[in-house]
Amino acid sequence: MLSTAEKALNKFLQLDPETNARLLPIVGKVVGIQFRNLKYSIYFLIQPNGVRLLSDYANTPDVNLAGAPFDFLRLSKAASSSAALFESGIKVTGDMDVAKQFKKIFAELDIDWEEQLSKVTGDIIAHQVGKFMRSMNAWAKQSVGGLKQDITEYVQEEVRWLPVRVEVQDFFKQVDETRDAVERMAVRIQRLKQRIKP
Repeated sequence: MLSTAEKALNKFLQLDPETNARLLPIVGKVVGIQFRNLKYSIYFLIQPNGVRLLSDYANTPDVNLAGAPFDFLRLSKAASSSAALFESGIKVTGDMDVAKQFKKIFAELDIDWEEQLSKVTGDIIAHQVGKFMRSMNAWAKQSVGGLKQDITEYVQEEVRWLPVRVEVQDFFKQVDETRDAVERMAVRIQRLKQRIKP
């Protein structure tokens, strides 16, 4: 089963011509993945042309990532920033640079699906499908953006569950002014105490 998964993963990684360049900095390194809920581990041995999957590794891996399967799924969809690794709920132990490079392999994967489809259907159909998918993607982004704006306006202006930005800024300004006034008052009280002392 692991051998089949390894072949499928390497075939998938090689769909992006830049994969080997991203593998290069961590060739020979071992990345351990521990699924906490399942109590199962997989080890990725990084090789020049892909990865080798191991169910057992006698030594300590260069880096170990431990988390729930959902945490790894969320990390795979996150932006390629280093912060995403720490915000994912995954516990990282070992060489942090290896962990970042390992995430980068998957986060920056760029597959030209239109080209892959053209090998099966031909260029014309693949181009039409690609054009349709791009327009659907643009429509989805625009719809989500509009919905987000509508919900924000409804929550802030109609039902007044959340304050608008100006109100928040005004509140923080008032907090700052109150804090400054309290500090000035404390200084005055201290001076008065010293004057009253016999």
